[in-house]
Amino acid sequence: MGDYPSRTRVPQERVSPHHLTVPPEHRLIFQLVSALAEQPFDADEFPFAFLEAFGNKTTTIKRLRSGASNKSDLGGILQTDNIHIKTCPQGEVTTTLAQLKASLATIKAKAKFILATDGHDLEAEDLTSGETIACRYTNFPDHFGFFLPLAGISTVKQIRESAFDIKATGRLNRLYVTLLNDKPTIGSTSNTYGGSGAVKTPRKSSLTTSTSCIGPTRNAGARPTISFKS
Repeated sequence: MGDYPSRTRVPQERVSPHHLTVPPEHRLIFQLVSALAEQPFDADEFPFAFLEAFGNKTTTIKRLRSGASNKSDLGGILQTDNIHIKTCPQGEVTTTLAQLKASLATIKAKAKFILATDGHDLEAEDLTSGETIACRYTNFPDHFGFFLPLAGISTVKQIRESAFDIKATGRLNRLYVTLLNDKPTIGSTSNTYGGSGAVKTPRKSSLTTSTSCIGPTRNAGARPTISFKS
């Protein structure tokens, strides 16, 4: 499939960390889906890890795994009143999404979303609004706000765009920590050009980066990880 163009225009001023108002629960979901997207794709485990990232409890995941609450008629994972997910062979994402939309089980279970992915591309549709996304699998965390209703969070466009706020702030944070490691006194009041606090010999950086911090900080936090449960 061809490269997907960006479907969301992000105003330049949104990258400023001084006016970011990202709710903690949104930030946590973003961190979890980012961790999922960075892991090697596992077609069998992806639906469960995806649902877990959006707040589904362990007991809910177990019931879906066992088939007790999975209503899919296409060999995927269908959570009633929520989402119908199906992984597929590479190159069949668009066809699979169409099958999910036409599925009688999707309709009967009143699923709000459908999602298809082959680990290379990902497509999804909000069946309530008709809005769709199509992107590379590794980029789907950029659209995490699209799926916030799965976590019981009502969204508007401005809230969904907070993914870009988070990513922009994470990049600023990584840059700031890199500078702090290379020039330890960069944040001090005495560190002015030509001042007594100027660093002449930068020390070697041993940076570990993270997007878990909002705003500049000297300590990069650890990103949450997802462990697949058997």
